Amino acid sequence: MTAEFELVTAHYIRGRLRLRIKTDMDMRVFFIFLNAALKRVKEIKKAALNQYASSVTLFFDDNVSDVDNLISKLSNQIVFIMSLPNFTNTYYEILNALCFGESDGIEVIIKDDKIATNYLQKRGWDISTDVFKKDTMISKTTFSAGVLTLLLAPALPTPAWLVLLIFGYSSFKQYESTKVIEQLLVQYLSPEKQDTNE
Repeated sequence: MTAEFELVTAHYIRGRLRLRIKTDMDMRVFFIFLNAALKRVKEIKKAALNQYASSVTLFFDDNVSDVDNLISKLSNQIVFIMSLPNFTNTYYEILNALCFGESDGIEVIIKDDKIATNYLQKRGWDISTDVFKKDTMISKTTFSAGVLTLLLAPALPTPAWLVLLIFGYSSFKQYESTKVIEQLLVQYLSPEKQDTNE
């Protein structure tokens, strides 16, 4: 894989420099590596990355006057990251993750001569909020089915609204039976019940 890039000065005022980026890499992946390189240049205090404009704005101390040196330091860090042994594999790993929609919170961390990939927040099903809250999930299903039945019944053919009605009713019955079983277990395991059995 060829990884070529160029940082071109677009605008400069004291303490701020905007660079246009030219690269043959996927811009989304390049920006993830660029973010890692920015952290390795101590003169850069803050950076604003703009994928759509293919640019980055650097913020630094007012006493930094040699911007060419700053650009050179940043370029050297990018070249260093691209020269690491697992750069190509990491590049394609991130590209695949982006193709599957896992674009939130991907970052790369440079440790010695290796690149580590960190997925901060993968998109997908949130198990903790949707699976283990069984009562909430069933009651929401019941409510949704009931509302859909009321709204869509006049417009739908008979089998469709009948299916919705049965689904809503069975969900409600499942919710009721779950609550009854929970109450029976609580009663059976209560201290008063245990004392009478002994």
